[in-house]
This record gives sequence, structure tokens and C-alpha cells, in this order.
Amino acid sequence: ARSPQPTSEITDPATRVVALFDTFKGHLRETTLPKDPRDVRKLAAQVVGGDPTTYTDEISDAIEAALTDAVDQHASYRAQLAEGQRLETLLPRAARSLEKTDLQQFSTPLPIAVSAARAADVQPGDVVLEPTAGTGHLVAAVDPSIATIQVMELAPRRARLLEALGYQV
Repeated sequence: ARSPQPTSEITDPATRVVALFDTFKGHLRETTLPKDPRDVRKLAAQVVGGDPTTYTDEISDAIEAALTDAVDQHASYRAQLAEGQRLETLLPRAARSLEKTDLQQFSTPLPIAVSAARAADVQPGDVVLEPTAGTGHLVAAVDPSIATIQVMELAPRRARLLEALGYQV
């Protein structure tokens, strides 16, 4: 995935996080997503401009959403679980911010989210409600063709990511 220089800095957090999500999603598909947080920040600066140390939460949320997007809702449980475990290894690790701690934003690891979706035993016609959706991990393995998925999220940038993932927020 190419990372063009931004024509101008994107300063709106919700717009910036979606631009980062789109970029990281492409890099994830091409297996070129950097693991080193410094390289991730360089990539982010190339895409949206500005100082990436001032928007690290947006970077981590965008990467998590890209991982969420990579889960195949039509795959078998075993395949989803294996893919969730593989995807988790691609997530660059960084320190938690005060904002994420204050808002109690703790993303469910994908293998646990896949297992939770399996345990929920979602049936055709069910409605799945995720009231604290974050970056969508808990609903990533639910097949939207058999169930209605409703997500809620208070953080505007995360709500925007959920919309970019195709969920109605």
C-alpha cells in the first residue's frame, strides 16, 4: 500500500482516524503493516501529516479497526480463531494513554472476541447489540448477513471508525 504525502494536515480526529484506518487496512492486506511503533508513526505522518505523537490513540484505534476488518465473518470458528491469533501478533504494542485509561477503553483481543461470538450462538434473525463497541472486535466474527448488528460508542473517533467498518452506530 502506498502512503502518499498529505496535501495538507488532517486535523479533525474523526477524519484523521478514518484516513489512517484506510491506510493501515491496505498495509495489512499487503502484509506491509509496520510492527515497530516508530515506523507506524512515520507512516501516519506521511498519510495525515502533523506530529503523530499528538494522535497516538487515533493510530492505535485505526490499527485495531484494520484488524477487525480483516476477520472473515464467513469462515469457520477454527479459521477465525487462528486468524484472530495471527492478527493479534501484528498489532504494534504501545503504552496506554491517559485518555484510554480514563474512558476505560480496553479492546478485547481478537481470539477472545471470536470465542465470545461463537459462545453467543448467533442465529438467523437475531439482533446483536454491542453497547461499548470501541473498534468493533466483539462483533468482528458475527456474520451480518444472518443477524442485525447494532453498535454504540461514545468516543466520536471510534464511532467514526465503526461507521467506516460498515456498522450502523
